[in-house]
Amino acid sequence: MTHITTIVVDDNTFLAAKELDRRRDENGYVKFNDIAHDFLQLSELANTLREDLNVYFMHHIREEGDGILEDKTYKAMSYGKMIDEKLGSIEAQFDIVFLACKVDGEKDEIAYKFKTKDKLGSAKTPMNMFEDEFIDNDLSMINKVISCYYNDDCSETVAVVNSNK
Repeated sequence: MTHITTIVVDDNTFLAAKELDRRRDENGYVKFNDIAHDFLQLSELANTLREDLNVYFMHHIREEGDGILEDKTYKAMSYGKMIDEKLGSIEAQFDIVFLACKVDGEKDEIAYKFKTKDKLGSAKTPMNMFEDEFIDNDLSMINKVISCYYNDDCSETVAVVNSNK
């Protein structure tokens, strides 16, 4: 169906948790290896789809570090140690990783943004894709920026403005 240009897997952490629960009576590490393998297959499948298709994997995060003795960081949550120890992290499987954040907005309101880069965490985007550290939580705008960046498909002007300045 060529009219579909975006797929969102929401949420990948929940899919893994459901599989872990389904196999709760199994002993040993095989189920954790299988869950890691299933994740890798799903992420590799996304790379085989049409080039005009953007696939987003949503994950819950886990906080590491106390912010006092060690830096506080955020990583995608995984089950078992296979992904984190053998593959580096969930985030290592992707070129673009956003971190959904609540930030102070105007008039003491909370704004929901995507963090585009983070020296202590896992948010990352290719050089010069986004100037700002925080962007609006808007996948439609992000799709346009990605298309413009990778395909020189800048048929319309895409302005990424940090409205939190």
